Amino acid sequence: MKKLLVVIYALAVVSCATGPGQFANSMASDYGLKKYSSVDLENSEVKGKVAFIYTLLANTEELRVHQFNGTYDNEVYVKQEMVNGGYTEMVVKFERDADGNKIDGTGKLVRDCENMGSFNYKHPKREPLGHFAQDMLPWIKWGNCREDSTTLKQRISAYTADIELSLERLVAVDSPYYLPNDFDFRGNGQAETIAFFLKAFEISGFDLYGFINNGITAAESRKEFYKSLENGINALVEGKV
Repeated sequence: MKKLLVVIYALAVVSCATGPGQFANSMASDYGLKKYSSVDLENSEVKGKVAFIYTLLANTEELRVHQFNGTYDNEVYVKQEMVNGGYTEMVVKFERDADGNKIDGTGKLVRDCENMGSFNYKHPKREPLGHFAQDMLPWIKWGNCREDSTTLKQRISAYTADIELSLERLVAVDSPYYLPNDFDFRGNGQAETIAFFLKAFEISGFDLYGFINNGITAAESRKEFYKSLENGINALVEGKV
């Protein structure tokens, strides 16, 4: 019976993120999201927000989400080539020298439920919006496997920490915000992810457009950004809106 329950759980999680993209397609109704289209990109404020979110997610390294239970030496590697409809992810733990530098040749594959690699249906860098909808949001809701001991709040906090690392890097190099030349919201999960993030900030009462244009260089404003994002995602996923 235990094996059967494990199989049923695995199938349930997989079916939410595939087939094709039912989980992403259900986001609008599940969270009461606005349905965006290419017409909305004609509005400069909307386009600015979309470009910011796209750039932020495209540069988010998934480190903290694989460093639970005090495992701070884990590193994440994602295959660049698609195999079996997705991209394999590996998490490797390295030993460190006295200065904290990685010691080559000491890497060991991480296999514990909370931190192990998973299968990505969308590439984190090349398809960041679809990746959030099909890969990250299911993980936020249910964790990495049936035995995952992390809580919803812990997973959201870890994901927000990775977002923070991304934005801090972007600010440090004064990176511009961008969209692919052919971006038009038609990719699976793209419109839903944008709507999800915008609603998270709306719930928190955070002025995202003002932040992008006037507050992003201020450390205190960025702290408020991270807090608002975490609170908004919590509220959305927990169904408190």
